[in-house]
Amino acid sequence: LVKPERFENASEIADHLREKRTVVINLESTNKDIARRLIDFLSGVAYAGEGKIKKIAANTYIITPYHVDIEVGEDNTFHITETLTYNFVQAHHGMTRVIPLWHTRYREDGSDNKIYAKVSNVKCSDPIASTERDSKNYTIKVGSADAYVQGEKTYTLSYDYAMGKDPLRNADELYFNIVGTEWECPIANVSWEIHMPKTFDAASLGYSVGNYAASGYDTDMLQSTVANQTITGSYAGNLDAYEGITVRCTLPEGYFIYKINYMPYVLIALVVLLCGILFW
Repeated sequence: LVKPERFENASEIADHLREKRTVVINLESTNKDIARRLIDFLSGVAYAGEGKIKKIAANTYIITPYHVDIEVGEDNTFHITETLTYNFVQAHHGMTRVIPLWHTRYREDGSDNKIYAKVSNVKCSDPIASTERDSKNYTIKVGSADAYVQGEKTYTLSYDYAMGKDPLRNADELYFNIVGTEWECPIANVSWEIHMPKTFDAASLGYSVGNYAASGYDTDMLQSTVANQTITGSYAGNLDAYEGITVRCTLPEGYFIYKINYMPYVLIALVVLLCGILFW
């Protein structure tokens, strides 16, 4: 986030653009003639770098960088840690994170499945003001109604995301929205690490970038490597509002192991047995 006062500030902003960084320019207090010259000059710099300049609302924010660390459990529960740096153009009370509980898995063969997930063990580096769960989303509000944040602010949010039994019949799959399409703001400098519980075929790994149900991605922008059982990746492009990044990988049948809690059934059996003894 920069607030240029002189045209000479353009070179500093241009350096950020050449390094493929997302820059929010606040021109509210900039002289109109200088602001016009800055926009004209930086539009040329952005065009030369195959970038673009967009006007955003005064109450908008961007997130850059955005890092996701995922520890995948053998029971298909993801232990997720997100480190997000917000750039608030105007003062906000804090971060609102909306985590979808439902998502649809779209595959290249045309098949799809709806998945319902459970969110638990939510923690944050800043105080959590409230959490709310409805039929579609789990919403976390971080911050205080008595305080405001403006400019750059980094949050570290962790939670467990349990998706239950894999829906495929003859295989299991890794399928996760590293960045979901629910975000209402631009996101840039995305990176991730996914730690798998067992070995897997890296050749089956794939991604999609874009709006909901998008397929494919720009191989010049997205880089991904696999070392041992860890997937490391980054995306050098900018995601617009409601654009996301999805990772997919076909896994052998039985890759995920589901522990069945037999205790409720045992208790029911004991109650039935006790009733049978008492009323015999």
